[in-house]
Parts: sequence; C-alpha cells; structure tokens
Amino acid sequence: MQHLDLRHRFVLVLVVTLAASGCTVSASSETVQSSAPPPGQSTAPSINPSSGSVGQSTEAPDSHPDEALIEEADDEPPRSPIETAIAYMRLTSEQVQNLTIALQRQYEEDLAVCMRREGFVYIPVDVTQPALLARPEGMPETEDEFRDRYGYGVAFNARLALEPITATFIDPNVGTVEAMDQPGRDAYNDQLGTCHRQLQENVTSPLDPPRQSEGEQASLELWLIEQLDTLDQAIAKDSRIIAAVDSWSRCMSNEGFDVASPEAAIQRVNEEAVPILDSMNQGLTDELDRALEDLQVYELQVSDADRRCTIDVELQDITQAVRFEIETEFLEEHGDRVALLNAEKNALLEEYRDILDQ
Repeated sequence: MQHLDLRHRFVLVLVVTLAASGCTVSASSETVQSSAPPPGQSTAPSINPSSGSVGQSTEAPDSHPDEALIEEADDEPPRSPIETAIAYMRLTSEQVQNLTIALQRQYEEDLAVCMRREGFVYIPVDVTQPALLARPEGMPETEDEFRDRYGYGVAFNARLALEPITATFIDPNVGTVEAMDQPGRDAYNDQLGTCHRQLQENVTSPLDPPRQSEGEQASLELWLIEQLDTLDQAIAKDSRIIAAVDSWSRCMSNEGFDVASPEAAIQRVNEEAVPILDSMNQGLTDELDRALEDLQVYELQVSDADRRCTIDVELQDITQAVRFEIETEFLEEHGDRVALLNAEKNALLEEYRDILDQ
C-alpha cells in the first residue's frame, strides 16, 4: 500500500546527475542507459542520481507547507497528519527538479576544481541538456497511464533489461581525453573516479537523510523513517484493514485470481516471470518475446482486477482513515520531535530559498 515515505515520491520529471563513482570519459558523447523501477513500486520514470538509470524517484512526499518555501498545488491528494506536520515533504516536483539541477551544477563545478587541483582540465557538463531532462520518448506521463499500459511493471522491467532505453548527451571533455595517449587517458579517468568518490563522501543534499556513523545516535529524520515502518505494521494489523483486505481477496477470487492481498497479487505476477527471467541470458529470442507479451497480458489482467477490487471495497479510503487515526495518535505522543525535524529541514532549505521560489 503506497503512502507517505520520506524516501520516495512519484515525480513527472527526469533529472540525471553525473556523479557515478569511477565513471570515465572515452567517447564523443556519453550515453545514459535506462532500466526500470522495481515491480510494485512507483512506476513513473525518473533518473537515479548515482547510476543514470530510470528508477524510483527519491523526492520527498507532500506535507503541510512552510508558505515561504512551498506553494500550494491544486491537485494534491489529502495529506496525512505527519505530512501536514513536516513542510519539506511537500516540495513540488518542479521545486525538487530546480534544486537538483542547482546541486548538480555545483557538483560539476566542484569536480572541475578537484581535477584542476591535480593538474587535469575538466569542463563541467551542462546538466540541463534535453537528453538529461526530457522524458524518454513514448513513456507514459502519469502513474495511472503507466498502470493502464504496463500494470505493475514486471514485464516492462524484464523487457527493458533486454532492450534498455538510452539517451545521448554531450560531454565537453571527450575531445581532451581523445587527444591523450592511453597512459594519459588512464591517469585522467583514475583521477576522475577519485574526485567523484571524494565529492560523494563530502557533498550532501538537503533532501537526503544525514549520514550516520556506526554507533552514532540516529538523526531525527532516520528516527522518523523507522517510526513510519512501525506505523505501517500497526496499520496492516488494524482490524479494519484486515477486514478490507479480506473483502478485496474475495473480490479478486470472483475475478479469477486467488490472492490474499495486493502485495500477493504483485508477487503472483513476479512468480510467473521467473521462467522468463531465467532464460534472459539468451537474449531477446522470438520465443522470449512471445513469453513477455503473454506475461504482459496476464499482468494487466491481474492489475486491472486489483484496481477494480480496490475501488469496490474502498480499500484506499479505509486505509487512509486508519492511517490518519494512527498518525494522529503518534503525533500526540511524538509531536515535539516531529516539530524539531521540521525546523531542521526548513533551516537546510532556507539556503536554497531563491531556487525554491523560482
């Protein structure tokens, strides 16, 4: 069941960052190869900052705004009590994109400084190139459109592993590296990898949880993430949720699928995919192509039945009501700590007010 999560949020924007550890320069342009999000997670495409792959976004979910930083969006879903209590969780997709671009520009400039310090020339890559920001051609624009076309994303993931989406962008350093002899290229790329690793160890984003050393007391943000997992367990064990999921299961049985929960429905499709995944080392043969097509048909049947039954038994509405009730009780006990976290994150975002106000 999808809900508030400090680590994930559905986004309609593609942002590539080029901070992959150990990346090298060796061609006239660089290619970003795309892979798909894990089945059952948010299925809209987004770029993984560390790998350049299409995957689940790491943007923060919506919450009550600090109006100085965050604007109201017209199509926001109802916000839970915890979302309402923490302003930074309500950054819009556009705000997070603008902030991510600004952070990546700074990263590229810092990378150039690091390389220059060791005697190498590095020209920062333009991170606003269309190939790095545009949605891959033909990809659904919304989560609902993806669900309509691909279901949970299981067959989609498998096919992308065999036929990845690629996008080519301009790296201004290619000419410099191509003019070097092989020892020079090796030295350049070794230093580039070293600079990436150094920056990744020291550069932080206000959107990310703080780094923690072993034995160090958990930060408020990591504490809340752990608490959210505990709340999830409490919600799943609530008698109203158990009854609603049981009704959903009976509905699915009437649809022809004997599954106990929405999670089990996704797992059923994953199980059907196992023989296909086991044979993928052979490449995309005609037989495998037909198997993927059959899997996609089956997946859509399960996914569509899942959606119908979820609506019929009002599973989302019941889950929301239970979540709001349990989160309210949580805030009555831990509201002071949540308020401290809200203040911490607002202070970090204050540095980027001009970017967030664009």
